[in-house]
Amino acid sequence: LLGNEEIIMLLLKNGANKMIKKNDGKTAYDIALEKGYNHLLHHLKQEVNL
Repeated sequence: LLGNEEIIMLLLKNGANKMIKKNDGKTAYDIALEKGYNHLLHHLKQEVNL
């Protein structure tokens, strides 16, 4: 993640899977959170109804 909201939105609009994890188990949301890309978090947040 480079913090590029336009690319993130394009990928998500075209069906990118937000749940894919890197080898270390981190999702794009986890990385955005760690790096302080707060403007991307609402796009990457999983809609989970518990």
